[in-house]
Amino acid sequence: MKKLIYIALAAIMLTWGAVGASAYTYGGSISGANGLFTSQDWSNATSASLSWKVTLLDNNWWSYAYTFMTDGSPGISHVINEVSSTFTTDNIKNGTSGDGSGEERELGLYSPANPSNPGLPASLYGIKFASIAGWTGSSASWTIVSDRQPMWGDFYAKGGSGNGNGGGVGYAYNTGLGNDTTAPIGDGNAYVYNETEGKGYAWVLVPDTRTTTVPEPSTMILLGFGMLGLAGLARRKFNG
Repeated sequence: MKKLIYIALAAIMLTWGAVGASAYTYGGSISGANGLFTSQDWSNATSASLSWKVTLLDNNWWSYAYTFMTDGSPGISHVINEVSSTFTTDNIKNGTSGDGSGEERELGLYSPANPSNPGLPASLYGIKFASIAGWTGSSASWTIVSDRQPMWGDFYAKGGSGNGNGGGVGYAYNTGLGNDTTAPIGDGNAYVYNETEGKGYAWVLVPDTRTTTVPEPSTMILLGFGMLGLAGLARRKFNG
């Protein structure tokens, strides 16, 4: 019987260890040469890039850290990260950039008809960031902390203060913006090449509709006792 108890306890520890090991990270990037469309005064910004690092935190929230870079002319004005349609301010957790000391953060639906977002190819529901501490003309970093799992989604950035009619304005977005994808999440980027159109589409990792669900320690203990019971039944059947 002692042997069975040791086996069950080992199973609990292995299962608990597997849960603890689930704190993993996804990383990826797109650039002006691959997956990132740039236009107007950013049209020649082949060095433009967006990178991300998505990490599952100890409290089962997700941290989405982004960095967008251009050649610095015009300077970065604001960025928009897509979130799922059921995402609310309640899903924005402590550690998210913005809403303090002059930093701007806004959740809403952004339309191509709005001159503040020139070149936006489709409506985008997301979080808009501007004037975040540490931003320079050529580099912008920001973080979203949420209880929502990652999915592939869209990104948009604007540079300069113009209204999109030319002169001192640029914009960029992932080439898949407005097109859904079912590619599994993971490292790197989601990229699909359309043979008919002769071009590729790319996406970035953003917060999804679903919240993270990780078994509680009590669940692991109950699982262990269940395994112990099954082992006991098997022993009785063998002895019988």
